[in-house]
Amino acid sequence: MVHHEAAHRLRGAPEHPARDPLVIQRLALAVQELDRVEGLSRPGELARTTLSVARCYAELGMHDTAEWYYRQALAATGSHKSAHLMVDALTGLAEALVFRAHACNDDADRYTFLERARDLAFEAASTASRTLGSADEAAVLVVIANVLSACGDTGDAAALLTRARGLATA
Repeated sequence: MVHHEAAHRLRGAPEHPARDPLVIQRLALAVQELDRVEGLSRPGELARTTLSVARCYAELGMHDTAEWYYRQALAATGSHKSAHLMVDALTGLAEALVFRAHACNDDADRYTFLERARDLAFEAASTASRTLGSADEAAVLVVIANVLSACGDTGDAAALLTRARGLATA
C-alpha cells in the first residue's frame, strides 16, 4: 500500500499552527519507510515504522488518521510480541481517541471515544505492569494517567501517578 499521497497533500495544505514543516518532513520520510517495509516479513520493523507515521499525524493534529495508523501498529505488534511496541501503540491510540473525543460535538460519540480511550489506557497499564521494567512502566503510567484524567477519571489517574512515583524511586 502506498501511504505517501497523504503526506504529499499536507505539503500543499494551508498554513496551520500544527503544520510544522519538520513534522511534515518526518512524516514524508516515515511513510516512505513504511512503503519499503510493508512487503517484508518483519513485523517489528513494520510496527515501529507505522508508529512513527501515527505519531507524525498526531503531532499534526490529524487524530483520526493517527488513530488508523495506531491501530495498524497495534495489529503488527500482535505478531511481533514486543511489549514496548504494544504499549506505545495502545497509549498512542488512547491519546488519539481522547483528542477525537474533545473535538466531537455529539455527546454519545464523545462518550464512546472516551470509554474506548479509558479501556485502552488500562490495557496499556496492565501490559506495562506485566512486561516492562520499573523505569519504563513509570514513564508509561504518567502518560496513561494523563489519558485517564482527560477522560474524567481523576481518581484512577492519581492512583497511577502514585504508583509511577513509587516505581521511579524504587
